[in-house]
Amino acid sequence: MRVLAVAEVFHPETVGGAGRVAAETTRRLAGRGHDVTVITRRTGDYPSENVRDGVRILRFPYDGTTPRSAWNSTRRGMLKLAGQLRPEIVSIHQPHAGFHYLDARSGLPLIYEFYSSWPEEFRVKRRGGESAITS
Repeated sequence: MRVLAVAEVFHPETVGGAGRVAAETTRRLAGRGHDVTVITRRTGDYPSENVRDGVRILRFPYDGTTPRSAWNSTRRGMLKLAGQLRPEIVSIHQPHAGFHYLDARSGLPLIYEFYSSWPEEFRVKRRGGESAITS
């Protein structure tokens, strides 16, 4: 099956649970013989495209300077890359990136993984702090 994972963050490029879950899930799907591609933002010196653990990773340029620049750069990246792919199922790992993907393409079976609220994460990061969510 052709699987597309839409992940704003992806391990090891970023540190955190959502990126780790996305990386581990896609690695295991590829290990089971699925054709897996990830769309994620480009951070650091990582290439715009490579294959790791059988997973094709496509990265779009990202500007996280302000909420507006984060929104606009993610939208541009998703719209550009989404049009190049023909998945059979889409796994969305973060709402911000997922929203832009869904705006570009719809009508496919979806798996949505919710970890936390993107706006809340952005506010916490801007303050330079950490937060804990308990239920």
